[in-house]
Amino acid sequence: MAEELNNNTSRQNEDHGAQNTGAGGNEPEKKYTDDEVNGIVAKKTRKAVDNFLKDLGISDRAAAENLLKGYAAQQTEQKNNAGNSDSELAQTVNALKNELEALRSNQKKDAVASEIKKKYQPKDVADILPFIDMEKVKFENNTISGLDEQIEPIKKSKDYLFERPGKSGLSHDGAIEYDNAALRRAFGLKDKKE
Repeated sequence: MAEELNNNTSRQNEDHGAQNTGAGGNEPEKKYTDDEVNGIVAKKTRKAVDNFLKDLGISDRAAAENLLKGYAAQQTEQKNNAGNSDSELAQTVNALKNELEALRSNQKKDAVASEIKKKYQPKDVADILPFIDMEKVKFENNTISGLDEQIEPIKKSKDYLFERPGKSGLSHDGAIEYDNAALRRAFGLKDKKE
């Protein structure tokens, strides 16, 4: 590389010398050492950088170097954070998947509870749900299957969990006769003539 610089510098000197001496320039060609070439290149580079910084409106070279170092550190930090954000993103995706599964499970449980209330009239559906194996319950075409097979044995073994069809409360079929006269006297009412 030093040879290339030396050759380039020699050509520049020849051109420069030919311009200064005119047509008859017979000055001997100057040979530069590697250190001299490196010094010239460094000086020219510094001058070119200073002119470039001046064109950008930066007057302090040290401030520009600090600015560039800061920018390089920022880029490195962003690259490191990009790696972290990938793992954070994967964690977020997994958390969202788990949340979706929980929502689906709750939705399935709510649909099963609604179907049990509507079809089997339990006293309290919360008492029935622990006996239901949700893995055996399937949803297809807006219908629930696999529930009847589980409810019927529960109705037989734990019938107290379900409402009984028919009348509830006291019987009003006239089996009990009241002594109306005694009731009237108890309440201080006048006897009604029948």
